[in-house]
Amino acid sequence: MFFNVFLYFYFIKKRNLHSFDSKFIYKFTRTLLSVAVMGIVLYLLLGFFSDKFNYNESWKVIYLFIIVIISLFSYLLISNFSGAFKFKDIKLK
Repeated sequence: MFFNVFLYFYFIKKRNLHSFDSKFIYKFTRTLLSVAVMGIVLYLLLGFFSDKFNYNESWKVIYLFIIVIISLFSYLLISNFSGAFKFKDIKLK
């Protein structure tokens, strides 16, 4: 996977298809921060709900859905507050 990323980056830089300005670097570091916080929240929630994922448990899907939704909201809130993106930048038709 990382080989493909570096290969893609090499061809982008070689053909001058994108220039990485300071705004990109600023938003990229904020996005990495948001991903790290979301990963920590996901890890903690999986530990908290670990007893709910037994084989005989009938609500496993609901608990997993709750974990994913909480992690998604934590990512969106941290991204918005850190300046990685703004909610008004997302345009849905």
